[in-house]
Amino acid sequence: MAQMAENEKAFFRDVEQTAREADTTRALDNAQRIGAISTSLGGSILTEPPAQYQIRFPVTTVTMRQNTIFTGRDPDIATIHQILDPSQRSPSLSPLCVVVHGLGGQGKSQLALEYSYRHRQSYDGIFWLSSETENALEVSFAEIARKVRRAENGGREGRTTSPEGELASDIEYARDWLEGTNRRWLLLFDNLEDADLVDKFFPVNLAGHGSIIVTTQKAHMSQLTNDFKKIPLSPLTSDSGSNLLFKVLERAPKGNLEEITTHEISTWVGGLPLALVTLGGYMKVSESSPTELFESLKRSSNSWVSSGEGSIRNYDKTLATVFDIALGELSENARHLVDILAYLNPDHVSEELLTFPHSLPTLNFLNDKDEFLDMRRDLGLRQLVRRETLPAGSHLAIHRSLQMNILHGLKNDKDPEKRQRIFQEVFSIIEAVLPEPSQLAQNKKDTWPKYRLYVPQVISLRQNSQWPDPPLVLNFQFARMLANTGTYLWHTGRYKDCDATMTMAETIMRAQDARFQSTPEWEELLSDIYLVIDILADCIGVSKRKQSLDHRQELMRLRQKELDAISVDNRTTDDLLRWAKAKADLACAYMQRGRYSEAKEIMDELLVWFGKWTSEVELPYEYSKYYSYSAYILMAEGKVDESIESARKGLILETTHAGGEDETVLSNQYCLSSLLFNAGKVDEALALHMDTLQKRIELCGEDSQLTLESYEAVGIILHLQGRDTEAEHHFKKCLANRSRANWTFEGIARAQFWHSKVLEKIGNPEAAEKELKAARAVKQQYLELYQEFLVDDADNEAAVFDQMLPMWSMATTGPLARGGANRNVVN
Repeated sequence: MAQMAENEKAFFRDVEQTAREADTTRALDNAQRIGAISTSLGGSILTEPPAQYQIRFPVTTVTMRQNTIFTGRDPDIATIHQILDPSQRSPSLSPLCVVVHGLGGQGKSQLALEYSYRHRQSYDGIFWLSSETENALEVSFAEIARKVRRAENGGREGRTTSPEGELASDIEYARDWLEGTNRRWLLLFDNLEDADLVDKFFPVNLAGHGSIIVTTQKAHMSQLTNDFKKIPLSPLTSDSGSNLLFKVLERAPKGNLEEITTHEISTWVGGLPLALVTLGGYMKVSESSPTELFESLKRSSNSWVSSGEGSIRNYDKTLATVFDIALGELSENARHLVDILAYLNPDHVSEELLTFPHSLPTLNFLNDKDEFLDMRRDLGLRQLVRRETLPAGSHLAIHRSLQMNILHGLKNDKDPEKRQRIFQEVFSIIEAVLPEPSQLAQNKKDTWPKYRLYVPQVISLRQNSQWPDPPLVLNFQFARMLANTGTYLWHTGRYKDCDATMTMAETIMRAQDARFQSTPEWEELLSDIYLVIDILADCIGVSKRKQSLDHRQELMRLRQKELDAISVDNRTTDDLLRWAKAKADLACAYMQRGRYSEAKEIMDELLVWFGKWTSEVELPYEYSKYYSYSAYILMAEGKVDESIESARKGLILETTHAGGEDETVLSNQYCLSSLLFNAGKVDEALALHMDTLQKRIELCGEDSQLTLESYEAVGIILHLQGRDTEAEHHFKKCLANRSRANWTFEGIARAQFWHSKVLEKIGNPEAAEKELKAARAVKQQYLELYQEFLVDDADNEAAVFDQMLPMWSMATTGPLARGGANRNVVN
């Protein structure tokens, strides 16, 4: 251990000295020449090198200082050391070699540098070799000889060759030393793109311990030594990416919003360290907040051509430079394919989608199997595209930062129509595989599986049509695709994606020609868009409450106009139900505002109409909605048993309609669970909530807002029962996934409020105070923004958080908290 500590100190001394050597070598050479002259004259001037120029092992040619903002990658560093650690293996004839490969800007060099610092005590010599060109490699390899000679000769170079032969002689000396020494050494070949370059540098027939790290963009690097391991470098997690941004900014996050936004930025650029450092430097120089940067980033690509130089050490390339090199030599068709991929989901594009029979002649090249195979191979070898094979089929992926670079390039292409043309091609590819959904915005078993497959592509196309500025010109057909997609997103609890998708659909509709806006086709689609926007508003909370009622009233006007245009004799059941659905949703908007009596009038009227049109057996979905809405009205009126009976009937009918359990059935089950809690049937409510949670995890995934709401509901009930250790588990799960789920600020704030109470109970007051502070910050902001809907209650703080959320988010206070549930709320 003492030797390892001494090695560590020596390493730092040597780094400092190596960084100064460009200036000091001349001084040393002059001193030695003067010493030689003095000796010949019989003098004794400078017969020994000065103490500051004397070198001892361990030595290094690493000149870069340790990266103080290096973040994450601990598992990768541990894996490398597990393979290379010289203290855990015997000497071998061949050095151990680890190849770290990944896209440009992924942080390969920084990983190698960090490893050299963290494990400096394990080696007697660490040598950094710039490997982009043969000349750079020769010069840096020769430095090994100079460093070793001085270490072994007390600081003297001990050269015996002429300056003309120095380079070749030093390379030979360095290789001989590496092969013959019993010291432990590490070679770092940085940015090696041509494996043939290293043949004359790789030591063989070793006497001691040799280790090698190679960083490269080549995933298919040929085997360089007998002991050869490859490590693909993955993107940073959103947590690590967020931490990296704040390290660049040299400060901590200022509240929840900044933390969430930096997670979103990290995800936006695919966790690429070079991208994050560049954007962090851009933020720092422009004095922008993360929110301002993210909004700018979603609109513009200016930061894409900015360099990190001047703000952060070791990052001196622009993002455009990194990728333009890789894209430069692609075939015309391969470049066309990667342009198409740039508009799609970067993580997963099924080959089946790309090779589906296409109607546009410009896409015929995708249906040529041999050509597609050549393109895929070409892009894979350059690490521009990654291919993965799953049981469901093969798919392609590209890095998010590469995607953005391509989109930036399309904006500035010399052909001004190219960007719009590629968009239309991608729209055509997706449109060909998406079925038409239900006109009644219902979950249809025969259409949702297709949407589940291809909605990520629609979301990407939506986002990438707007970035960078100026946004593309979008048509009515794309608005329809977005409206259909938004319906699916609402059913699956992806509320923020749904909100953005439907808002954009409405914007496109409003931008259509004025004459077209007076047509029934335009009004019908706009009313469909309003329908989902308003249902969504009911799921988000107070921030959408005013919009919800305004839109519902406009939707009712449009649906009434639509119905009036059809003669009574020609009206179909679907025509009548579209009108009735708008009426029922208006009642829901009243309930969200606590206007239960007005909602009751509408629902009673609808029940009469339903009885005239059809039966529960023929139309279980609409009757299910009636019973579910009525259950909340009954609970608000204090009719507890009738409320529970109505909710149970709604759940049975929706299960009948769906033919089994789906997202809509689970929403009904969640509502029944919450009403059981309000009725004081807490044990039954907990059991049903836990069942709903498990099924939502399986059906919707851990990062669905629906799943997080179930985690929170279970956590609240467990806390109120005094089972705080179990409650802590559920709150940690839901809050850990809040960024990925795009959970609303209202939902996060209430979860943090209840989590703070759990933390206090289990003896963690500091964490409790932090959570409560974050929750109160949102509460205070919302009290100021939405005064007409929120009333602060000094005696029961939980009431404000309940008011912020939709009525069906398991209220613990207020008119729905009947049967004693509100007595359990602790302040």
